[in-house]
Amino acid sequence: MSTPDARWVPAFAAFEALRKQYEAANYYADDEVCWKAASDALLRRLQSGQLPSRASLLTEDWDNSFEIEPEPPLRRDADGMFPVPLTFWAGFAAAFPIRKEWDWLAGDFEFKVDGKRTGWGENGSGSALGLEVDANQLPHFSWPRPSDERAGESVPSPVQRGGGRPAANWWPDFAEELAIYIHETGIPEGQGHDGQSTIIDAVFARMSERKKTEPGRGTVQPVVNAILRRLRSAGN
Repeated sequence: MSTPDARWVPAFAAFEALRKQYEAANYYADDEVCWKAASDALLRRLQSGQLPSRASLLTEDWDNSFEIEPEPPLRRDADGMFPVPLTFWAGFAAAFPIRKEWDWLAGDFEFKVDGKRTGWGENGSGSALGLEVDANQLPHFSWPRPSDERAGESVPSPVQRGGGRPAANWWPDFAEELAIYIHETGIPEGQGHDGQSTIIDAVFARMSERKKTEPGRGTVQPVVNAILRRLRSAGN
């Protein structure tokens, strides 16, 4: 549950801020690992209830016999947002990787649970769009308070990236295969980021055939989603 003084920030701002903390601490040597570590840390806290979250649009559908006691009916908060219940994150955690998608840039999270395959005995699905999280509950760094901003203090943006860091060693190969794939086959039909899994699977397969190192799926999802949106917004 959120606290009265919750500081809501977009999911991507939280992701970028935490990723930068990993980089600054030199805890991991590879940029790709920092991306994955930030994603994993945020998902753990969301799924445990330690990081309150809310979404501009939320749907959740379970069989009537769902073993976890459901939350009360979904209601918007004072800002018109839906608090995301723990049942959503429990389903997200239980879903197989190929049946869930997450996009830190857009703040979109979706899953489908096949109860027979997971052992739950429950089928369910959920979608949370435009996710925001309580920055006050993020680990190891603080955010400016509204009073600081009104006072005109200069605060670095959590989504700005400092220059000079070399690209991860897999990036040139991924970018090459992605460009060639889209040139040869175009993009899948759909809207928004529909078809991102098809593209990622195909590019990874091409990289594997050429004995090239594949990045983590969560690392490239924001890039592929952004490309899909830009191409579709341009009418391509």
